[in-house]
Amino acid sequence: MRRDWDVVRAILLGISAEDRDSDEGRSWEVVLEEKIENEFGISSEVLDYYFKLMIDADLIYGSHQSVMDPDSRDVIFLGELTWKGQDLLDDIQDSKVWALVKEKLSKVGGMASLEMLKVVAKDSITAILL
Repeated sequence: MRRDWDVVRAILLGISAEDRDSDEGRSWEVVLEEKIENEFGISSEVLDYYFKLMIDADLIYGSHQSVMDPDSRDVIFLGELTWKGQDLLDDIQDSKVWALVKEKLSKVGGMASLEMLKVVAKDSITAILL
C-alpha cells in the first residue's frame, strides 16, 4: 500500500488538536477516525494501517494488537504525539508549506520516505522564509 502523506498529516493534526472533547458521548479517537475516513474515502482497516505505521515510526504514542478473528478490527490505542511526531507536524502544519511540499514531491510521483519528507519540508520552509 502506498502511503498518503495527506492522511498522515490529517492524523497528526487531529491528534494535536486542542479541542479533543468527545462529540455526543463518542471518544475523540472515534471522531478523528470518522473525519479522516470521510475526508479521504478510506476504510477503517486502511486507517488502522496508518495508525500502526505511525505508532511503529514513533510519531504517535500508542499500541496495537492484532486479533485472530478476521471479521474484527485490530485493537489500537492512540495517545499523544511523540517529540518526533510533533517535530514533523511543526514542519508540515502550515498550509503554504504543505502545498509547496506536495508540489515538490509531485515531481517524483508524490512518493517519499519520512526522512525525505522532512528534508523537503525544511527546504520548503527555508524557501518561504528567504
